[in-house]
Parts: sequence; C-alpha cells; structure tokens
Amino acid sequence: LLINKELMFISNKKMPKTETEMKLAKIWRCELEIKDVYRDSDFFILGGTSLNAVSVFSAVEKEFNKSLTLEILLKISSLENISDYIDNLGSTKKPFNNLVTLLENEKEKCLYLFHAIGGNPLNYKSLTSSIKEFNVYGLQATGVDGKNLRYRSIEEMTSEYVDLILKHNPSGPYYLAGGSFGGALAHEAACLLQSKGKEVRKVIMLDTTALWLNENLSSVENNRKSDYGKIKALSYPFMKRFYIFLNKIYLYFSKPVPHHIRYFLLETLCIIARKKFVPKIFKGNIHLIRLPKRSTGIYSQDMLGWEEYVDGTITTDIVEGCHNTFIENDSVASLFSTSLLK
Repeated sequence: LLINKELMFISNKKMPKTETEMKLAKIWRCELEIKDVYRDSDFFILGGTSLNAVSVFSAVEKEFNKSLTLEILLKISSLENISDYIDNLGSTKKPFNNLVTLLENEKEKCLYLFHAIGGNPLNYKSLTSSIKEFNVYGLQATGVDGKNLRYRSIEEMTSEYVDLILKHNPSGPYYLAGGSFGGALAHEAACLLQSKGKEVRKVIMLDTTALWLNENLSSVENNRKSDYGKIKALSYPFMKRFYIFLNKIYLYFSKPVPHHIRYFLLETLCIIARKKFVPKIFKGNIHLIRLPKRSTGIYSQDMLGWEEYVDGTITTDIVEGCHNTFIENDSVASLFSTSLLK
C-alpha cells in the first residue's frame, strides 16, 4: 500500500520534459545532492542556498554557455521557470541595477539590505518570509553579473548605494541592515545618510565585526571548495594584479567573467576593501545579532568592537549557528523581524 501511494505521488508530479529542463534537473541533482527533481520543484525547497547557488550557476554556465545572475532566483525559483528563462536568455536584456526588489508589501516603510562579501543579496530571501510591514530591497555589488568588476573601497560602494537609496526614497526614514560584510556597509550608509540630514530609524547588523581580523578570513576560506582554496593561498597583491589582467581580457571580448571565478574575485576585492576600512561614528542605536562569545579574539568582545563607533545604545542578541549560514538561520529571521517593529 505504501509503495502504491509513493507511485501515485510520483505519477502526479510532472517530470522534466524539455532538453533544458532535463539538463538543469541533472545539475540540481548533482549540486544539491538530491534524488528527485520535477518541473515544479523549487530551488530553495530542495535545499538551495546562496552558497550552493554559485556552484549551480557555474554548472549552468558550462552546460548552456549562458551567464545567469543569482538575482534571477529572487524572482523565479522553479525548475520549469528557470529553464524557460535559460531558453529565452538573450532575447530581452535588462540593464544592471544595484538595487533589487526582494519583497513588495505596498507599505510606506522601506528596508534596505546590503550584500555580504559574495556581492549578492540572495541570502536575505529567508529573512523576508516573516516581514509584513515593509517593502524590502537589496543592494548587490557592481560586478555580480560578471561585468565591470573592479576594486572599490567601502566608502565608494556605500556612496553609490546611498545615492540609489535617496533616488528611490528621497524622504525616508531609513531602515538599514546587513549580514557580516553587509553590516559594515549598513553602518557606513547610516553615517552617510545622517551627514546628509536624513533620519536613520533602524540599523541591524548580523554577526558583523567592527574591524577585519584574520579570524574573519578563515570563515570565508573554509566555505570555498578546494580549487578556490588553492587560489586564495596566493597573496592578495598578486590576486589584485591577476584580477585586473583577467578583467581586461573579458572586457575586451565583451564577455562576463565566468561564475567559477567571478564570486571568488568579488570576495577577494571585498576582503581587501574591508581590511582597509575604519568605521565612522554613528549617532544612534544599533541592534547586533551575533554568534556566541569565544574565549579569545574579536568574538570575546560583547559588542564585537562596535562600542567605539556607535554614539548610542548597542543591543545584542546571541544565536547559535555558523557564520557562513548565519543570515539564513531561522532564529535570526525571527529576531530580525521582531527588531524591525520595535
């Protein structure tokens, strides 16, 4: 009886039928380490995250010779819809925009989420499920589409992002947040908005340290596969020169930088920018959601070093987890949505 019910369930599911769907299903099975993929299967429900999305899109690029951006997963995430998008890619091209819509609730209040070190805001998708009183927008890095990759300081990034935010929402008030690297961007944006006479009503940082230390680097390195690890063993000055040379080649041929090195390059450039960055003083309150304290290092400090750069109250909440997946933690999402309404 159980076998018959299982067969009935499978028969009611639509199997991949087009060539693109079958190839994409094979990629999902391999990269997500799952057995069954159907036409209506959802990338995130199957276990897809912002981390394994990079390897999936790299495989897609190799299989179809087409470059996709992770931003597309914010809009469509089923096998059928992504396959249709791949088939039609090239027929309509939209200009790149650093500001992307994550959630529209037809509300007046706007929340802006700043990308982490990988450059894309895809990992904030899990945060939006419990947000009801805000329109939510993400800031993605220039170069996340593989084009116009270049080094920019955090001050330069933030200046561009704030200009976009002011154009999108001239009057405010502003609600800003970011995880890890994105928290530093949110803090800098808050300072810049204040310098322009704008009201910043809320700043939330997710496991963001005030200054970049070597212990931060290990979490990034451990997240990459062995081929990335070998590349990261090279010095940053060498990588910067290699990036400039590589980027010129792809620019010359008007081709986007391939996925399998694009996000490593973005991470490397963001790490360089973060190591050089010294925060300004924000006049206001901050909510810091962080990993548990450690006996040594920056994580031994209650406020992760931010007390020197905040002229106000820092409220902290501690959540067990892993830094690489902290933003996608359900407990973090619950605290985050509650904090927005305070």
